[in-house]
Formats: sequence, structure tokens, C-alpha cells
Amino acid sequence: MSPATGMEGDLAMGGRAVLRRRPGGTLRSTGWLKVFVGVAGLALAIYALNAAVGIVHPASTWGIWYGIVATVLLTVALTYGLRRRTLSLRAAGPSRNYLLAHLYGGTLFLLLALMHSGFAFPEGVLTWILWVLGLWVVGTGFIGVAVQKWCATALAQLTTEVQLGRVGELSESLRTQAEELAREAGGLIQDFYVSELAPTMAPPTFRWRSLAGFVGDRKQRFTYMSSVVAPERQESLEELRRLVRARAEMDVHFALQSVLRNWLWLHVPTAVMLAAVLGLHIVVTLYY
Repeated sequence: MSPATGMEGDLAMGGRAVLRRRPGGTLRSTGWLKVFVGVAGLALAIYALNAAVGIVHPASTWGIWYGIVATVLLTVALTYGLRRRTLSLRAAGPSRNYLLAHLYGGTLFLLLALMHSGFAFPEGVLTWILWVLGLWVVGTGFIGVAVQKWCATALAQLTTEVQLGRVGELSESLRTQAEELAREAGGLIQDFYVSELAPTMAPPTFRWRSLAGFVGDRKQRFTYMSSVVAPERQESLEELRRLVRARAEMDVHFALQSVLRNWLWLHVPTAVMLAAVLGLHIVVTLYY
């Protein structure tokens, strides 16, 4: 059994668990979007009527109600994090609904928070912090949607599927198989591997150019090698090409994982801070 075939066999049998790219894994939902647009439109219409008959500010009756609704919406948005970590919530419905509630609820929270302030700049330090955190969390949320769609598109172009947590292990396995194959083939193939391919089989590190995948000069070099290698070595060269391509796709997986993890650090801690500052804002408002 060839190294490449062995790798594919491991993937198929579960020895190399795969990352499934689920079709239709989009965040689009016509029903949710219609509800979001309807609620946002209704809220703005009510605000327009309020502004026409009086001044809306945080201490006004309608301003207080906007603040209450904004708090409820943020609470709804935060249930997505609980849904991902709490087994008891799984009976309440699929996680996709919680994700959509997180996205649309978070956006409506920002709208109602701005209505609560009368679409005016904050006056106190605490409200400024709350305002900036709200904009940051919702803004990074939109960035997260774009990143998720971009990653899904990039993954759909790959031929190798792996669990992201096993990229390092599988990369080392591919490197070992490629070295053995090159050594057994000897001659031009071994020289080609040592001089041009070995550096690309090193442990994965984040590089933006990794997202370009198996393209360009490396592909051209394999085409050239196939024209000079003896016919009896063509199969070995093709096996090596498959291993190197799989290794290049490991770099893409690793890069995508790094992008997603870095985005989480931009979004999640500030979302927790937002909830904490909002709670403090409510306590201070009630106390004074």
C-alpha cells in the first residue's frame, strides 16, 4: 500500500478523523431576516413618533423602555454561548437558531441602545465605555460572519479533510511518509525532495501565503520533474505530489484555525465585558 493510499485509508477508517464541510452551512435564513427587518423597522418607527412629540433621552419613559428592551436582547444574544456549553439547553432547539438569535439579537441590542441614548453621544465615563464596547462587539460580530463565510469557501476548495486539532500530528505523518518515499525512489526524486520540498514539509506555522494553497512554482516544478523522471519512477513522483499537496492543505487548515482563534479573542472577551458593564450601568442607575 502506498503512503498516500495509506493516509487516505486512515482518514476513511477514522484513524485520521476528518473535518466535515457540511453543505448548506450558511447563516442565511429568510425567516429570521424578515423578523429582524420587521422588528428594526417597527422600533425606528416608534422612535420617530417619540422624537416627534418630545425629546428622547436615557431618563425619559421611552428611553428607559428602550434600555430595558436592549438589555433583554443582549441577554438573548448571550444564550448562544450558554447553548454551546450547557447540555440542558440542547433540548430547547438546534444551535443554529441560537446563533441566528445571537447575530440578529446583538444587532438589535445596539440599535435599541442607541435609541435609549437618543442617538446622542454618552455623557458619563461608564456610558462611554458601554457605548464603545457595544459598537466593538457588534462590529467584530459582523467581521466574524464574513470570516466564517470566507473560511467555508476556502475549506470547500481543499481535497484533504482533517480535524483542526490534529493538523500538527498529521503534518508530521505526511513528512515522514514523503521522506521515506523520496529515499526509496532515490535519484532525481530524492534530490528534488531534499532541495525543494523538504522545507515545505516543516511543522505548520501561520503564514498568509499558506492560504494560496498548492499553486504556482511548486506545481510547475512537479510538471517539469514528470518530464525528466524515468517512466518507472512516475508513480513514485505522483505519490510524492499527493503527499506534498496534502501537506500544503494542512497549512491552509492551520492558517484558517489561527484566523478564527484570533477573531474569537477580539469578540468574546469584549462581549463578556459588555455584559458586565451593562450590569454595572443598571445597578448604578437604580441606586442613584
